[in-house]
Amino acid sequence: MTASCIIRFFPEVTMECICNEVFTASEIQNGMKNTEKKDQWLGRVFGILALYRSTRFLPNKASASDIEITKKCASELVRLHHLKSWLCTICVHALLTMLQLSHESLVPVILECCTPLFEEVSHNEDEELVAPVPLSPSSLFFLLQTQLLLHQRGIKLASPALHRLFAANAEVSPARLATLMPIYAASTTVYPKVHPLWTASIAYIQAFSDSPDVTLVEWWNAVTTAVLPTSVERKAWEPRAWLRHRTCIKVFCLLFKALPASCFGSLLNAKFTRMLQANAGGKKLLHNQTVRLFKWFLEVGASARREA
Repeated sequence: MTASCIIRFFPEVTMECICNEVFTASEIQNGMKNTEKKDQWLGRVFGILALYRSTRFLPNKASASDIEITKKCASELVRLHHLKSWLCTICVHALLTMLQLSHESLVPVILECCTPLFEEVSHNEDEELVAPVPLSPSSLFFLLQTQLLLHQRGIKLASPALHRLFAANAEVSPARLATLMPIYAASTTVYPKVHPLWTASIAYIQAFSDSPDVTLVEWWNAVTTAVLPTSVERKAWEPRAWLRHRTCIKVFCLLFKALPASCFGSLLNAKFTRMLQANAGGKKLLHNQTVRLFKWFLEVGASARREA
């Protein structure tokens, strides 16, 4: 925050100069230890964030220099996204910040640099072959948030290729999210945090579905069917099974807040209710979290009665 404020209030220092300084100071040197490399990678990401959080790219139409800086920063974030798995979500958040805090003339430039997240280009003799990259939790999160940002800012993409990939992607729609459950299951490894993909999905369905309450309930039914562990996984003591249990309880709380009271019965579907019952008594692994959920129900119910 301090760096972005300094950049904002000293316009006599050019953005090109600051960008070059960020990249020079965060270079990886020979002989660096892994912890030092990690500091350099994070320093580069945070330096790029400071450039755009200064809002100096927001008010005016992009100049040639702005476009070059943006290409350099966005391409570097995509490179770092592919470099280390723990950097994926951080880099996606940084790219979304760039989209949010840049003039609309820079949005296509940023998205053009982000195409490697979704398409892989290879060359065979004189042909250029484009193959889709399977969606991951971070790339699906980026795609949903990008569509929300384009919608909120009223930006239309002039390029047919960018429009097809980001604004009208055939793999993503409010109804199709229920078919992407393996991606949601893969996101549960970040517990005790909830991957931002879950909150983005709820916001996306609320913004674009013709019947958001119905679509959210259908999406939740798919979550409990495909993401909640099966009895075989539980008996095998599959480590990720418990991560998925815990994540589903947290997602249930997000939906409970997002949906009207009339949908509460639909959220408590058979599989989720059986999971709560199985963990409500005794010294179960999920006992404390289940009890906290029941107490939260009571608190929310009491609060609703007082407001009524």
